[in-house]
Amino acid sequence: MIEGDRDLGQIVIDARTPSADLDEIARSLKEYVGRHLDASVYEGSWRTVNDVVRSTESALSKENRTVHRIIVDDYWIRYVDLRNPPLRCPGEEKALAYIGANDRLHPDCEKCSKVLVFDFDAQFLREITEEFLAGQPVSEFKITRDLGVLVAYCKGDGRREEVLAYLDDFLESTGLKGRVQWRIGGKYLQDAAPHLFKSAKRLSYEA
Repeated sequence: MIEGDRDLGQIVIDARTPSADLDEIARSLKEYVGRHLDASVYEGSWRTVNDVVRSTESALSKENRTVHRIIVDDYWIRYVDLRNPPLRCPGEEKALAYIGANDRLHPDCEKCSKVLVFDFDAQFLREITEEFLAGQPVSEFKITRDLGVLVAYCKGDGRREEVLAYLDDFLESTGLKGRVQWRIGGKYLQDAAPHLFKSAKRLSYEA
């Protein structure tokens, strides 16, 4: 947790568990995405976020201090704006059960896009954190602690296009590196019912 009596708890919550096991995280990464864990990047990402908060806190408006949460857990850095209504998500179990019963995606899944950014670095993390605290990004998002991927979920084509445009503009204006992609919902849906997808971005039926 943050030390002292400073009011950063409104902005940053360090939710890492005392039993965080880097070896277990490394095994999970290798098993599920084939990615090697860079332990120094994993540890450094928390320090980067905390440094940004420390350096910007005095300039933040009261509203931005109150509504923003940056939650660091064992695997993710989660950026939450309390002004945004939570996205409706049935969860994996209900989503798969709905497919089994109806041979189509759950209505919430049909409207859900997953925007992804790959191949970025600690400077990207620093600047996107500054943008978030200043109230700029158009969507909540999360970043893996080892900076493997940024993930933002969007409901509707309009919201997805806004997020894609924001990220493209952010990368261009800052000169930072990053590769932006998107797909329909979670990949586990396509893995479970490939016949419902023409591609990662198109369903095989009219939603």
